[in-house]
Amino acid sequence: MMKKLFLFLILALGLSACEGKDGLDGRDGKDAEMGWHVEWLEVGTNKAPWVLSDNEKYYYVDFEIPELTQHVFDDGNLSGYILLSDREAEPGAIDAKASLPYTEFHMEDDGYRWQKKYDINFEVGYVRIFLEYSDFAVEDKPGTTKFNVVLMW
Repeated sequence: MMKKLFLFLILALGLSACEGKDGLDGRDGKDAEMGWHVEWLEVGTNKAPWVLSDNEKYYYVDFEIPELTQHVFDDGNLSGYILLSDREAEPGAIDAKASLPYTEFHMEDDGYRWQKKYDINFEVGYVRIFLEYSDFAVEDKPGTTKFNVVLMW
């Protein structure tokens, strides 16, 4: 008798626990939203010039991205890329994309070696792209560089 009562309670509990339609998982009962946004940025132009930091150790540039909301910042996937090209004959041609941070290694004719490091910081509403030279030689302002910022949520 006790066995049948126990089985009946388990069956009743199991059948009453599942009700309604399944929906997308979300916060506070709201359905989750999915989306994406891509920004193509060109740094080193009059519109977006490189700025030398106050301590004169690196360059940076800020870009406003209104789509980078608190929700996207907290729950999204934020990625930055540098667009690379070796073709001087075709300005603007893109051969590859590399994720940030990205380091270029250089060697002068006299054997002197140095590096350029590009990096990115994300904050709500904007991104900051950095360029730092390993020898902190900031006398020559960097040229035009293209970047790609991808937001997914």
